[in-house]
Amino acid sequence: EQLLGSPEDLDKIRTLDVHLHFSFADDAGTGATTSEQRRLEQRVQTLEQLLGTFKVVGSSLESDREAWRPEQECAKASCPEPPVHLPKGMSVDQFAISFVHQKLLGKSSGSPLVAVGAAAAAREGSSSASVGTGQGGAAAELVKMPPPERRPSVADIVARATSEDCRPSTHSASSRPGVPCLPPLEDGQDPWKTSTDWRIELGERAVAAVSAEALTEKDCGRFELFGDSTWCMNAMNGKDVLGLSYGIEERDMWSEKMSNVF
Repeated sequence: EQLLGSPEDLDKIRTLDVHLHFSFADDAGTGATTSEQRRLEQRVQTLEQLLGTFKVVGSSLESDREAWRPEQECAKASCPEPPVHLPKGMSVDQFAISFVHQKLLGKSSGSPLVAVGAAAAAREGSSSASVGTGQGGAAAELVKMPPPERRPSVADIVARATSEDCRPSTHSASSRPGVPCLPPLEDGQDPWKTSTDWRIELGERAVAAVSAEALTEKDCGRFELFGDSTWCMNAMNGKDVLGLSYGIEERDMWSEKMSNVF
């Protein structure tokens, strides 16, 4: 929320790789009494607001769906309902997502920028980012957004991602570019013991934020996939770039990759 309130800081960021944990309760011991619904609503809203500055390059949603085996794990609606999820579908409470600043998809002015790998503190999840140091960050033309009346609705976006005919990516990494393929359960049964409307709505909004506009290799020059990150290579050619990584609890592979390759 603090970052979203600072356009100057937002314009310093080239890329941002984040591990989202929507339901992590971070107000323990603070005296805060925010309801679960309100807390989750605020976090999904934060994800949506990031799209005002960044575009999604990739996410782990598709590989998460492939790894989920509801027929074995949640037979006969035996699993407790997750904090946020798709209708009769997978939990989207935790996943990885990669962003790129919209300005880097236009003609760059060559302004010096910083590449930052930031893994947020455990209570916020983890993240990696690239940041620009110059005033206003990367001066470039913004990618034109379609007018509001032409933009697909959340329902339309989710329907495309969850269609039985959706085509999975040809990539095998955890994080993958493009619209994730999240097919429905084969038997059409609900895997959850309960079904709460607002949890489903927030799950759909999260998937819509990830899937609204799929960048192509033409947009990015090419993609570089590494673990839970998908990098838009047009953003990785800055000079005097700094990599920052936060909240790391074990070997920091993200920083090693950044240092060795870029």
